[in-house]
Amino acid sequence: MAKRIEIIGAIESIEIIASGSGIRQLAELIEKFGEGRWRKLKGVVSRSSVTSTDMETTSRFAICIEADPEDDVELQKVYPILDDEDAEKDGMLRVIDESGEDYLYETARFLVLRLPATEAHTLLRSIEVATSTHR
Repeated sequence: MAKRIEIIGAIESIEIIASGSGIRQLAELIEKFGEGRWRKLKGVVSRSSVTSTDMETTSRFAICIEADPEDDVELQKVYPILDDEDAEKDGMLRVIDESGEDYLYETARFLVLRLPATEAHTLLRSIEVATSTHR
């Protein structure tokens, strides 16, 4: 099932954070979408400018147990997971990382936590508050 995130505000401070062979999932991108000038971009958008039913209903979270300085995840931090059956079949998780965007990361780098809806909602709100105070 495809997930939809709608950005209703401007994306600012866009920068290239990886290109070509510097993109970890380059082989998967080429296999799925073909050759191209692949770049991984990072930008900033305020949380109030993003709408998503997925972020409100997330019941799975990822705790990072293996970080890489080039990625936007930090050791021992908790991140929401978006459902992506195709990615999970390939051993990947779609995680909303420090950039506020969703990216694919290897499942082995995280502990997956399943929470009942009430606890998931509380954790998601605390992540949003922590994110907004660091910007």
